[in-house]
Amino acid sequence: MSNAEVFFFQMLKGGVDKRTRDMMGASIAATLNRSWPLPRTTPTPEEDATVRRLEQKGFAEIPPMFSSAELDEIHAYFADKPICFTNQDLTPDDGSRALLNARPPGLRFGLWDQNVISACPAFCRAAFDPGLLRVAEAYLGAPPTVSILTAWWSFPADAPRGGMQNYHHDRDDFRMLKVFCYLTDTTVTSGPHEFIDETHSFEALLGFMSRRQWSSAAEQKKFLEWMEVHRKDDGDVARIFPKENIRTITGKRGSSFFEDTRGLHRGLPPVSEPRLAFEICYALTPKYNYTYAPVPRPCAVGSDPAATYANRLIYQDAVG
Repeated sequence: MSNAEVFFFQMLKGGVDKRTRDMMGASIAATLNRSWPLPRTTPTPEEDATVRRLEQKGFAEIPPMFSSAELDEIHAYFADKPICFTNQDLTPDDGSRALLNARPPGLRFGLWDQNVISACPAFCRAAFDPGLLRVAEAYLGAPPTVSILTAWWSFPADAPRGGMQNYHHDRDDFRMLKVFCYLTDTTVTSGPHEFIDETHSFEALLGFMSRRQWSSAAEQKKFLEWMEVHRKDDGDVARIFPKENIRTITGKRGSSFFEDTRGLHRGLPPVSEPRLAFEICYALTPKYNYTYAPVPRPCAVGSDPAATYANRLIYQDAVG
């Protein structure tokens, strides 16, 4: 990383507090709007309502990203693609790959390498989806960058709970948004995602603290300091947040939702069936600690300059 990238990476990972990170996000968005005068599109009324829900809660359900036929296409695509099995978070290691039915016992996660995920035609179409990009642009306040595409399995296992299966908040960028899709039916026992409403922004936290009637500055300071801790204890979360703020997301395959994962969230460990999920991360800037290798586009997409800009790190321009 360059010196500037190291500086921003350190700021993201704890060099400044949440309020300052949010302010830096607003500043970066304003700079991008001045630097990249791309054509802007107006969200539809339904998309605008999604943005409003995201601003208030940090979470918004949307219609399924993929049709039933596309879901079948995705599963068929990955059927012969070797997968990395691990107990680490979603970072393929240097270990061996194997097909899904050859999973070693006791491992919690399985994921494909980035070039395999990016080459899935259905995922490419989702990355260029104009409706998803309009929501991302409106929420981020600037042209979005697709910083990563991810698809991963979570398996029932006796291994200790994985890191991302504990409450945590993402710090991939100063302002970010993710869209998720369940690629398998997801019940309360097959590893549903959980999200804590109103934890995504400093402004939302102020509103939450006001309703809790924490009148003393010491109580508020203690809460904000606790929010800076990356991994959270289950007991602390249950004690601090009322049940109506703790959202457990279940649904049939294809169920989709936007989420600002700067807010507290986790994926519960499956105990009955495994779960397969897909994610697009929209950010203002590339991931500072990631090396990109764009692949040819595996699907036919339009030549919209904003969509091409958004996907410049993932897909080569030459193939369309």
